[in-house]
This record gives sequence, structure tokens and C-alpha cells, in this order.
Amino acid sequence: MAACYSPDGKRMAVLTSSGLELIEGSTLKRLLVLPWRNLPNAQFRSGGLVWSLHQNLISFAIFNTRAKRYELWIISADGSQPKNIYNQDESEGRITVTSFIQI
Repeated sequence: MAACYSPDGKRMAVLTSSGLELIEGSTLKRLLVLPWRNLPNAQFRSGGLVWSLHQNLISFAIFNTRAKRYELWIISADGSQPKNIYNQDESEGRITVTSFIQI
């Protein structure tokens, strides 16, 4: 669905049919850090996946089928602290993630 490399290039984050997974580059070992069941009504439509350089956060957008809105999420690379940081009604457009801004 979507993928990005970690800032050091050693891992890859991938949105799959299971959820958000991390893949170790040297061993290809996969770790599911955020299953879709933890985001009820979530549907990935498009928009990318971005891994921040300094805070080790991964950002992605989903469509909430129940609320009929797009949501921007961040999560720590270890799978902790998933957080919805922005919402937008479907009628206002689609959220697309292309870069990560550090504050």
C-alpha cells in the first residue's frame, strides 16, 4: 500500500493488509506495530508514509469510513503513542502525506 525507509536506511515502514509493519533490512524480519484493528473504520486510500529524522515518528493518513473524514496520524516507530493530529471532512478534500515537518 505505502512504504518509506527509516532515516538511517536500515528499516522500512510499510502499510500492509495487516497494518503498519516495520521490516529490518538485513534480516527481512517483520514487526507489526499498529494492526488495523486498533484503528476501527480506517481505510488507506492514498497519501504516503513518512518517517521523521529527529523524533522517530511515522506519519500517515487514513480515511475514517464511519465519520466520513480523512485523518492524519503519527506513531512512534516502536508502535507506542498513536495519535490523530488532524481531521478533515471528506467534502473538503483528501489528506496526502509527502513530507514530515519538524518543529
